[in-house]
Amino acid sequence: MNKREEIIATTVALYRVTELMPETEPLRLKIRELGNEILEKLFLGDKKGAKTKINLLLLYFDVALKQSRVKEKNFLVLRRKYKEIETNLVVEKIAKRPQIRPKQINNSFNSKKSRQQKILELMKANQGKIDLEQIREQFSNVSARTLRRDMSLLAKKDLVSRIRKSKKDVIFILKNNADN
Repeated sequence: MNKREEIIATTVALYRVTELMPETEPLRLKIRELGNEILEKLFLGDKKGAKTKINLLLLYFDVALKQSRVKEKNFLVLRRKYKEIETNLVVEKIAKRPQIRPKQINNSFNSKKSRQQKILELMKANQGKIDLEQIREQFSNVSARTLRRDMSLLAKKDLVSRIRKSKKDVIFILKNNADN
C-alpha cells in the first residue's frame, strides 16, 4: 500500500471507530473534522499543518479514552497509525533538506577578475570609452549593481576614470596605464 492509500485507509478507520461513539457526542464530530483536515493538509503538501493537526487529534483520542466511549484498543491502533504518519513527515523533511555547499571563493574571485578584464578589453575595442548601458549589453546575466561595483573597483585601481555626463549618465574612460 502506498502512502496515499495508507492515509486514506487511516481516515476511513477513524470514521469507523468514531461510528461507535454516540451521534450526539461533539467529540465524534471534532475527531472526524480533524481527520479530514489532516487528510487535506497531507494531500496539499502542508506537512507542518498536518503535524499540528495530528498532535491535536492525539489529544482528542486521550479525551475520548478518558470518557470510555470506545474500546481502548480502537484508539490505540489509530494513535499508532497517526504517529507513523507524523514520523514519516519528519523523516521526509530531514531527507529533503537541501545540501549546503560552501562558497567557492576562488571561482567567484576569478570570475570577477575575468569580468573586469573583459570590461577593460571592451573599453580598448571601444576607443577607450564606455558607458554603463554598453557594459550591461555585454554582461546581460550580471546585475547593474555588480557592474557598477566592478567599475568602481577599476576606478580605485586607477585603471579607468569616471566622468558624469548627466544626473543618471556616466561614462568611463580608460586611463593610459591600463593599456599594458
